[in-house]
Amino acid sequence: MARLIFLGTSAALPTAERTNALLAVIPDTQPSGLLIDCGGDVYAALQRARLGPDAISDLLITHAHIDHIGSLSSLIESLRLGGRTTPLRIYALPEVIEVARRIVQVFDYELTLDSGARAWWHAGARAGHGPHATVGRRAPGAAARAYGLHL
Repeated sequence: MARLIFLGTSAALPTAERTNALLAVIPDTQPSGLLIDCGGDVYAALQRARLGPDAISDLLITHAHIDHIGSLSSLIESLRLGGRTTPLRIYALPEVIEVARRIVQVFDYELTLDSGARAWWHAGARAGHGPHATVGRRAPGAAARAYGLHL
């Protein structure tokens, strides 16, 4: 059984009490879980839920709106500063992966991806076309299936 943790429940405009929509799926049988989306103050939300830098192994970005993807560089850097050394596997549709790569490139001068937390990019399948692009060691959808999600 897995725990579903609502880390943020606001819409595109966060409030003082609620950050953008964020979910964590933490399986009882696996050492780390799945983060769904990364807008708002993700690292602080993880800390409030008592989830350390290694609690999340995979990130699923549902779409490229800023409230779902805009904090990616900050999350990667915060994970590194928090002591994480294992890669964060990122899953999304190919067009979303492209936006995510560009966001990370903007801060490439600051992000020390080779010496700390890194990102592995996984592009999901387009309807009827199979995988468009895959980078890393897992096939698209593997993270979602590992957590019982079917996309």
